[in-house]
Amino acid sequence: MGGASFLRARTYDETSFHVILVSKGARPMVKVKMNVQTAYHGDLLRAGKIYEIDETTAERWIASKIAEKAEDK
Repeated sequence: MGGASFLRARTYDETSFHVILVSKGARPMVKVKMNVQTAYHGDLLRAGKIYEIDETTAERWIASKIAEKAEDK
């Protein structure tokens, strides 16, 4: 990756765990459950799945009802 730093979005479901590189920088991460399917930094985020994304983006998505804050297990 040549010295660039990336945030990782993690998706969780009952049987698997995936890591998706999504953005540069180091920011606090928040788990959100997607209400809609959307493309984010070239990756497809599916409705109903839980992803861990940066806090700023999570706040915008929650406010616009694109996602909701996921419960920590």
